[in-house]
This record gives sequence, C-alpha cells and structure tokens, in this order.
Amino acid sequence: MAEASQCGDDQHDWSVWGPTAAGTEALGRICFRCGKFQRSDLADAATNVPGEGIASYRGFVGPQERYDIVSAMTFNLLTTLGLRQHHRVLDIGCGSLRNGRLLVPYLNAGNYVGFEPNRWLVEAGIRHEMGKDLVDIKKPKFVHSTSPTDLDASLRFDYAFAQAIFIHSPLDLVRAWITRAAQVLESNGVLLASFHVGEEDYTGDGWVYPGHVYFRLDTMQREATNAGFRFQTLSWRHPSGLAWAVFSQRDFDTSWFADGEVTWNKKVDIDPSYRSWPVGRPWI
Repeated sequence: MAEASQCGDDQHDWSVWGPTAAGTEALGRICFRCGKFQRSDLADAATNVPGEGIASYRGFVGPQERYDIVSAMTFNLLTTLGLRQHHRVLDIGCGSLRNGRLLVPYLNAGNYVGFEPNRWLVEAGIRHEMGKDLVDIKKPKFVHSTSPTDLDASLRFDYAFAQAIFIHSPLDLVRAWITRAAQVLESNGVLLASFHVGEEDYTGDGWVYPGHVYFRLDTMQREATNAGFRFQTLSWRHPSGLAWAVFSQRDFDTSWFADGEVTWNKKVDIDPSYRSWPVGRPWI
C-alpha cells in the first residue's frame, strides 16, 4: 500500500547510514518520521516508504505474503508458553504491529508496550491493522527510540519478545536488549527471540537492513548467561528458517519442554489453569 512522504525536504528525522547487507559497502538510511528510505548506491532513486514492494508498511518488516503467518506463529508460541490476558508484554521492534494487532486486543488494557524507532511504521499499523478505537480501548504504549536504555527501567513485564530483530542487529545491540530485558522482566518472566544461526558471528557495528546477519548459538547462550538468563532453543518452526530461543528468568518454568518441544497439548496437560477437563479423564 503506497503512501507519500509526510515530511518536507528539511523535516526528515534520518537514521544514521547503515549497511544494507553484511559485508557490503552499500549504505541505507530511513526517516523515522515518515518512512522515506534511501540507499547510497541508489541516491538518485530514493523511494518513499511505504511504497512499492518492500517499501510498504507490511513489506518493510518482512515478506508480505507471510505477514499473517508470522503473526500467528508468534502469538501461538507466546500463548503456548503461558501468555494470558493479565500479563504485561514488551514487543521489541514492534514495527507495523504485525504481532501487536493480535496481542493488543488479547491483553488487558495498558498491558502492551511496543518499542520501535520508526514512528511511521507504528502509525501505519494503527491506521491499517488496528484502528484508533482499539487503541482508545486497550491503551497500548509505544516507545520510539533506537536505544534499549530509553525503555523505562521501572517498567515490569512478564513476557518480552524480539521477533526477527536480531537478524539485523550488531552484537552490541543484541547484548543491550538481552541485558535490558533481564532488568525489566519479573523473576518468572521470559524473553523470546528469533535469530539466524551461523558458523561465524556478525562482527559489524551497524544495523543491517534489508540484509540479514548471523550469530553462533554459543554466542547467544553466552550472552544469556552473562545477563543471568537460562537459555534454551525451541523446536518451533519459523517460516524463514530462524531459530527460536527462550531466555528465561529463574522462576519461569521450563521443565515441561526440557527437550525443546513446545506443544499446546503438553501445556494443557501440565497447567491446570489451561483446562477445565478433569485430570485423568481421557481426551476425546
């Protein structure tokens, strides 16, 4: 869905120039306010975002044809791991509310916080995917910044997740988010993150978009341990081949999926709050 830039030529709130792919010299930047995207190698062909293809508010956060599937995958994972309406959720890199459009109506009012540098993406998500009335009813909160330290440390969450954020992040930003999550999650809270697993760590120091970066599994586990988390990968298929992992606080129960297998049936079997069916009675 194409939309024109809402900024004048001297009104853009540009990001810093960053690599468009790991190992390339081509750079890109985006206006956080309106979404205009520029590439250094195509300076004369700058496009307005949302625009054609990847420049749409849906396409900017991933393949448009799987916008619905990715939100369903994430929502199902969260609820299978215990997310209920009274819990407080931090959506790291909430984008155009691909996941927020399911979480905001599900959660109690005020229990959703989305963190996103690109204000235009959130505004487009509200306009096209959620609607102002739902915002008025459910009162989600949004933080527009590039730095995890701008998230109020006094806030407390039960669940935090970073869906496909670490595939664009340098290691210092990955570390900063894991550290911040450990600070704002309750003692029985959990951070979920999806990322690419590779044989070598990305060693660049900038945000990479639209390209992807990779990290070794040992690196992620080390960062989790350093922040005080327990770390475990999950057998939860991602349409783009990313790995899912839980970074769990000390009181979050991971005993029922020690093998990494997370299923709805297992959750219902072990959690009485998920069923009214008597224990021991055969399932239909």
